[in-house]
Amino acid sequence: MIEFERMSKEQFVELYKSFLGFVTQAVSISILINGGALIATLTFIGDIEKNIYLSMSKNLKISATFFIIGVVLGGISAILGYMTQFTYFKEEAFKKRPFLFNGTVLRVVLLSTLFLSILSFAGGAWLGIIALPTKI
Repeated sequence: MIEFERMSKEQFVELYKSFLGFVTQAVSISILINGGALIATLTFIGDIEKNIYLSMSKNLKISATFFIIGVVLGGISAILGYMTQFTYFKEEAFKKRPFLFNGTVLRVVLLSTLFLSILSFAGGAWLGIIALPTKI
């Protein structure tokens, strides 16, 4: 556990920057993988619907829905990341806890949305793989 009372201002600023960097990268990765998978799936669906594989197209649309959910969760994570860091900053600067949410609660919700975004990618990828026919 980090003891904020013993930290110098410079150490606190560097810790704040590292937390912010982690959140920024995690959210970027979450949106990137889900968005890229969504684009690939939609391209594939467009090609499949020209042919006779309509049942496969329906299954891939469910897969694409998982990727959309992942992108939305990534966006929510970006907002939560800002709120978490701002709350931590206020807690340290004014030495009092906010009335509604403290930084720890927001951090847990942030990490949960990031985790659900990655699970959404895994679910969409798995549904996309099982939608593919064994023989074409």
